[in-house]
Amino acid sequence: MLDRAQKGLCFPMQAIMKVYPLLDTLASEKQGFYAVIKFLTILYELSLHSDEARTLSSSSFAKIDIHSDSRRVQKVQEFINAHYKEEIRLNQLADMVGMTSVSFSRFFKLRTGKN
Repeated sequence: MLDRAQKGLCFPMQAIMKVYPLLDTLASEKQGFYAVIKFLTILYELSLHSDEARTLSSSSFAKIDIHSDSRRVQKVQEFINAHYKEEIRLNQLADMVGMTSVSFSRFFKLRTGKN
């Protein structure tokens, strides 16, 4: 079930209604141990219905190369740190990681939260 969950799972209403009360109280659980037990109980209940669960996306969307993204961001950040006194243009950074300016702008903001 956990392997399939990488692609997203849609559970039948019966399973959702079974875990809803547990989910509702999970956030208010004060003690970590009991929160973990409740979370594992939710996973167990959902696993009983995993054969009925529908996969939401194809495998092409499921695996994102986080390490590659991290290397790109790190490369750009190192360049900015080394050349912060100079004028740095967006297209210069985009070229460095093999992207268009528009794609790089979206990518960098998504990964760092910074413009």
